[in-house]
Amino acid sequence: MAAIAGGLVAAPLAAEAQSPGKVYQIGFLPAGASPAHRRQLEALREGLRALGYVPDKTIIITAVWPETPSELPASAAWLVRQNPEVIGAPASPAVAALKRVTGTIPIVFAMAADPVVSGFVATLARPGGHITGLSQLNIDLSGKRVELLHEVSATRRAVVLSFGDFDPTVDPLTAAILSETERRGRALGIELRLLNVPRIEDLAAAIRGLARKDGGLIILPTPLAFAHAGTLADLALEQRLPAVATPASSRLAAA
Repeated sequence: MAAIAGGLVAAPLAAEAQSPGKVYQIGFLPAGASPAHRRQLEALREGLRALGYVPDKTIIITAVWPETPSELPASAAWLVRQNPEVIGAPASPAVAALKRVTGTIPIVFAMAADPVVSGFVATLARPGGHITGLSQLNIDLSGKRVELLHEVSATRRAVVLSFGDFDPTVDPLTAAILSETERRGRALGIELRLLNVPRIEDLAAAIRGLARKDGGLIILPTPLAFAHAGTLADLALEQRLPAVATPASSRLAAA
């Protein structure tokens, strides 16, 4: 989110010499409304304050909080109608929703799994267009996560957890992440089983239903996995299951 702050203020800094005293409007569209998503907004505010901006005085941040992924299209359309100078959209689902409703307002993302495959940018070196940000290179790193689990546990079996709105049958990015996970698993001789948990209400029962014979847990990089990293860590520790996830889930990585 500090990186987003740097990207968001680039345009206002250039314009301030021409429009002294203008209050700039920043849009903010996360992929959910959990405490983790709300902490993203606080991190953005802190980053802007460190750069000399004063929220609600020299800048106004208009945030929209979709409760479910299905609300993202309407939330994105409403936010674009407010005509902000720039929009911060931390995760890929929000970026995709915004891209469908604006081709001009700059969009800055913080956690795009692969912005090229998702169609957000032309290339990493020359993104072009009105969208930019940071990539997690999740396709390339998917195989590495399988390797790490194998190194720490020498397991021959593992469960791949798809938590939330993560459908490889309709999304080429998620399909590529899953495909690379499976490819590396086969190369290492690891038997992988996909476990789909669509809702947070079902997570505890699903993880507690796993046993030591399941080997380990590979958590796919979804917005719900980021938002509930602490819960995932607690459940994996409770079951004494070796688990690996994206580095963005720092508490889980530490556990």
